[in-house]
Amino acid sequence: VSIGGNFLFASTNSDNSSTTLLQFSPEFSYFVDDNFEIGTTMTIQSYQYSNTRNTTIGLGPFLSAHFKTASINPFVGISLTYLNQKVSHNGQTAIDYSENSINLFGGILVPLNEKVAIQPLIQYSLYFSKDIELGEISQIMLGVGIKAFL
Repeated sequence: VSIGGNFLFASTNSDNSSTTLLQFSPEFSYFVDDNFEIGTTMTIQSYQYSNTRNTTIGLGPFLSAHFKTASINPFVGISLTYLNQKVSHNGQTAIDYSENSINLFGGILVPLNEKVAIQPLIQYSLYFSKDIELGEISQIMLGVGIKAFL
């Protein structure tokens, strides 16, 4: 059993604007054997551009596979997240809607001791909903996480 969380970051720049997105994802998981982990994760995202602020909260399951070697512990995984997004402009809620994401992630588990590890990771997300086709909106995020083993 493990508990932990990830801090992820993405940045977008265009000719006349830039956006920085921050995401915190606490998680709870269970290792069904030494190499396979199932769990649930919560997603909290926030970004702002100009006078518009976007806050997203989500929840969903994940599955990851760990490949233990003598010196490093790489992992890959997939998650499905149900998201609720609130977009406000000048402090007034303009849009409140739901969407889903499929997230592919990978990284390296770096043990600090027998009970705690840090995990640099990369995540690729594809968003979809009633109004958004799968792959129409995608995102790549870099981050670091911490995991405590109970």
